[in-house]
Amino acid sequence: VFIAIVFVFTYIIYFYIPATEGYFNIGESGVYLAALIGGPIVGAIAGGIGSALADIALGAGIYAPGTLGIKALEGLIVGYSYKFSSKIPKKGRYVIVTIISLFLIGLLTIAGILGAQGGIMILGTEYTFEVPLWIMVLLGIVLSASIAYFGLTKEEQGTMILSCVLGGIFMVLGYFLYEAFVLGYGVMAAAVEIPWNIGQLAVGTAIAVPVVDKLREMGLHVSLFESEREIRE
Repeated sequence: VFIAIVFVFTYIIYFYIPATEGYFNIGESGVYLAALIGGPIVGAIAGGIGSALADIALGAGIYAPGTLGIKALEGLIVGYSYKFSSKIPKKGRYVIVTIISLFLIGLLTIAGILGAQGGIMILGTEYTFEVPLWIMVLLGIVLSASIAYFGLTKEEQGTMILSCVLGGIFMVLGYFLYEAFVLGYGVMAAAVEIPWNIGQLAVGTAIAVPVVDKLREMGLHVSLFESEREIRE
């Protein structure tokens, strides 16, 4: 079921990125739902297979091998992060939030320095545009501030957000390395996709966390984490 969900979420809405022949999509939300609800193994299987199949269906088969591994590990990281988050002390959360915030700001700043670009295909015509450095830095600050606020003030929701972001950061770095060195696009071209992949991280988190939170409010046990917590209580 979750393989199908990841596939549909990846396939249904996407935007072409000319520099890398990749595409922006909302498939991350499916990966995060699978990991938060089903746990790390379900997240890994659904994330890897569902996303790779979507690559093939969208004509981006060159990404499928990398996607299989990157999205599988992303789902695994999100699932395990959420599962063991209860063992992290409050000071540890502050450290994690600080590292994540600085890392995201740094990634977006580097992408802006190297030349953040985007593009869209409309009726067979390709339109490209560049994003100024100051906008990239501002986006990094706003995104990091939002993650810090929710991660530190909302216990359960914050835990899910931090888990998704940790997995998402691995996804961003994974595709950067895959495009730069495996596909041979080079560092400059691969950097173009960093903002888009961070956008996927943010959109996926914004969709998955409220859905899982709503399921919890309805009284459903949506993760191994909650079952373990109830046993301890």
